[in-house]
Amino acid sequence: MEVTSPPQPNWRYRAGNLRIVVLGALNAIKGADLLEASALDAADRAFPLEFHLIGDAYRSLSRAANRLTVHGKYRDGDLLRLLERLAPDLIWFPARWPETYSYTLSAALRAGLPVAATNLGAIHDRLAGRALSWALPWGAGAREWNDFFMKLRTDPLLGDGYRVADTGYCSVPFSYSIDYLRKQPPGIAKSGIGRDFDSFRNPLRANPLVLAQYIKGYARDCLSAAYRLPGVRRMAITVFPEHRLQLLRRWLDKF
Repeated sequence: MEVTSPPQPNWRYRAGNLRIVVLGALNAIKGADLLEASALDAADRAFPLEFHLIGDAYRSLSRAANRLTVHGKYRDGDLLRLLERLAPDLIWFPARWPETYSYTLSAALRAGLPVAATNLGAIHDRLAGRALSWALPWGAGAREWNDFFMKLRTDPLLGDGYRVADTGYCSVPFSYSIDYLRKQPPGIAKSGIGRDFDSFRNPLRANPLVLAQYIKGYARDCLSAAYRLPGVRRMAITVFPEHRLQLLRRWLDKF
């Protein structure tokens, strides 16, 4: 719960690359693939954009290393300090699935930073009426996002068409199908939105890469649970010295 009003955001960009920061642990539905694609597209089109991920992703994003820096995991208490050190021009939430609250958004608001997000869920709703806050359709691709970022780099007023309006909307009790889907802008195909999200709700309908990550995560959870059993850790260290276990973890992280 927010106990104080966050400061009003201000536009800090002056020259050079527009520094765009994404926060948290990203999986496919939180926008990891879109982040990588945007960095690759910026490189291909020689756009003066640089991307940073304060956090990590469900897979390696090294293909975009010349435009994307992954800073790794952080402690929650360090996030505001990391933001101050990195001094981003814009915080971006590229999620392709509705969030229910988002503590990383709270950090961005407390830091007084401009924010761009997809027009879904609690992040979009919490940005309503806030200055220097924009939302693009949840299905926007890397080229659309980068074109938008270039507009902001020229003049943030060029993004006014994507400002998150203060609708003052509230409904209790809340119905996803009535209160949420019917509120979506005309650009979203309401008849297909549920089907498009089915692959994220049900891993068996996902593409092979996402399915492989589900299987990998489940397998690692099982191994971690087994590793905590009495005697198993001691046996593992006997068979695999610590340096070999570290090599095994790094090898698994590549997949």
